[in-house]
Amino acid sequence: MGSGDSVDHFVRSYGDLVFDLCESILHSPAYAQIAFRSIMKKIRMGSRFQKYSGYERSWVLRIACEKLIGLSLQKGHLIPVEEQLKVDSNAQAATRLKLFDFYFQKLVPEDQLLLLLRDKYGIPYEEISTAMATPIDSLKIRRQQALRALEEWLWDNK
Repeated sequence: MGSGDSVDHFVRSYGDLVFDLCESILHSPAYAQIAFRSIMKKIRMGSRFQKYSGYERSWVLRIACEKLIGLSLQKGHLIPVEEQLKVDSNAQAATRLKLFDFYFQKLVPEDQLLLLLRDKYGIPYEEISTAMATPIDSLKIRRQQALRALEEWLWDNK
């Protein structure tokens, strides 16, 4: 399998997942495209040397997570002040629920990735642990803390 063939394989197998993660974390189609290309480039470079037998998706997710966390920190994941005021001024829970994306953006990128991988895609903790280089028990605790923060923001508004 040549380098081009392996990248085609990764795009076919994991392209939708990786691109959706890019959009969900970076909150911008333009940034998502740049990130996706960068991730695929790194996969192409690593696929020549990587022996990922049985761990292919974890390996792809590890590259994606590392890149997305770095890009998110560069870009800044903070909500603009005027948007935060709009969100915080909505006292009714139903209105806050409609603004879920704004509250989700308040989470650190690692927590956003964890919730997306586990709760949106149903990826097992073992794979997420490998992808995020974090012990499973720590992931479970982080997930509960992130969910608790979202619950507080959405329902309590304190």
